[in-house]
Amino acid sequence: MKFNEFYHNVYLPAHKHPMTVRFHSKGVDLMVLSLCMAACLYNTEIWPGLIIFGIGTNISLAVMSHRLFEQNSPVFWDSPKHAIYAILSEFRLWWNN
Repeated sequence: MKFNEFYHNVYLPAHKHPMTVRFHSKGVDLMVLSLCMAACLYNTEIWPGLIIFGIGTNISLAVMSHRLFEQNSPVFWDSPKHAIYAILSEFRLWWNN
């Protein structure tokens, strides 16, 4: 399966509820902000915590939105290839919203 097929046939149907899209977008916002802060604070002791916080917050918001609004599980868990496509799809969804 090509990426565009995955995005339109698997990823988007699993993200129909507007709140799921909003939770995903806010998760990516926080992750990007945390990673930028970690890059700026690389010479301090806080940068690893910022990376963990950013990635953990993003995953937590995504999983929570699927449980609360979609009543499904994230496609990230389906297979290793789906995991890569899901990460790329999340950024595409974020960029388009």
